[in-house]
Formats: sequence, structure tokens, C-alpha cells
Amino acid sequence: MPITEIIPHEPILTPRQRSNGPSTPMDEAILEFLSDGQPRELREITKAVGGTTHNVHARTQSLVRKGLVTWARVPGGPMRGPGASVYRRASGAD
Repeated sequence: MPITEIIPHEPILTPRQRSNGPSTPMDEAILEFLSDGQPRELREITKAVGGTTHNVHARTQSLVRKGLVTWARVPGGPMRGPGASVYRRASGAD
């Protein structure tokens, strides 16, 4: 009897095989909150969808990379932290 057992698993998805759409319930909530087209700060998004700032930021950045959300610095705003940038749902991201 072997000490270990090798269990086959599904192959890991490459970036080309991954979905370009929202992939978690939090992604859906973020897109729903941003659906009015208004620019929103991360703290507003976090308050609306729940979760931690860290998790909401990670999911929002994922949506930015997928082209579903746009990110912009606030002119004259701080370099980091609250008020430094805003997010908006990308046009055509339905």
C-alpha cells in the first residue's frame, strides 16, 4: 500500500481561458453599485458592497484589468489613501 495517493485534478486555467466578466458575487455587487456611471471612491464602494477595504480593492482592480471598470486619479487629490482615486463603470460594460 503506497504512503501517498496521487489524485488527478482539473487543469489550471490559463489567462486566455479565464472569463472576461465578473467572477464573484462581490464583482457583481461592485458593478451594480457603479451602474449609475458616477465616479466613486473606494470607501463608497466598500460601504455599499460590504467586505473589507482590502478585498474590495482587490476585486475592483480585477475588474479594472478586465476592462469593466475604469480607475482615475483625482486631480489635486492626495497621492494615496482616501480621495486619491475614483472608479467608474466602463462604458459598454454590461
